[in-house]
This record gives sequence, C-alpha cells and structure tokens, in this order.
Amino acid sequence: MKTILITLFFVILVVPMDASGAWEVFYFPEGGFSLSMPNEPSKRSYKVKAAKGLVETFSFQSCLLECEIGYTATFADFGINSNIAKNPEEAMEFAKSGAQRSTNGKLTFEAFIKHKDIVGKEHKFSVETHQGLYVLIQRVFLVDGRIYEINVSTPIKYQFMPEHNIFLDSLKIGR
Repeated sequence: MKTILITLFFVILVVPMDASGAWEVFYFPEGGFSLSMPNEPSKRSYKVKAAKGLVETFSFQSCLLECEIGYTATFADFGINSNIAKNPEEAMEFAKSGAQRSTNGKLTFEAFIKHKDIVGKEHKFSVETHQGLYVLIQRVFLVDGRIYEINVSTPIKYQFMPEHNIFLDSLKIGR
C-alpha cells in the first residue's frame, strides 16, 4: 500500500499537466458567436465610451496551466452606422494600439488575415512581465459594427502549443 501511495504521489508531482485539457465549444449569446476553450470561461462586462454613448463590452476568459496561459474573447456592438463600422481598418488599428498600450508590449508581427470569409487582423506582441517574457497573439474581426477580439497570452516557452490554434481557429460567428 505504501508503495502505491508513493508511486501515485510521484506521478501526480512529476508528470506534467496535460495542457490540452477537455476543450469544449462555448456559445456566447451576447455576441452571437462560439469558440473552443479549455474550460468554462469566466464572464465580465463593462461599458466603453463611444460616439453613440456607452457601449456594453463582454469579455470571456479561460486558462490553462494555473492561468499561465490565457484565452480571452471580447465582444462589443457599436452598431452598423457607427464610425467603427464605417472605418474597419481604423477600428482594428485602435484594437492593436489598445493591446500595445495596456501590455506595454512590442509589436513583433502584423498581418491581414481571413477567417471563414471574414477579413481581420492578427497582431503579435512581445511582453515583459514580472513573471518573464510573454507573447500576446491578438486577432480582431469587425462584422456589421461589432468587434470580435480573441487573444492568447502565453509565456514564450509555450508560444507554439497547438492548443492556441484550436482556440484561434475555432471562432464561429452565428449559430
């Protein structure tokens, strides 16, 4: 019995956690979209100042490895007649500068991308934190005045995990 307990203890402490977890597709009715995430996301809402007044913004976050790796989706509907809807490139630039400003990150990659017939932008930032060097991968899409932003925040040592693509490539707008 003692040998079994020692072996079990050794396996629990030494074997690394499986980062793939039990990924599931979660539907977010507030934005009419779904994403694959490693576990039940937390939800937060807040108001953002816009030309038409305050716009409710929703943020959903799930994480792995004791939240060393974060997967976040943010949604806001500014309206079909908003300045954001009329100037999608400006809106994507605003999202990029906001991420850069809030993380004090250095832009290392930027490109237009296409995801299921939706044109968007991908940005990558190198971010120095008190926990070490992180990478932030941001994808921004604009559809009919609605902004969909999905982000992966990961220590540099985990930047090429296939799980990141599970999340980033799973965005589905609509049912």
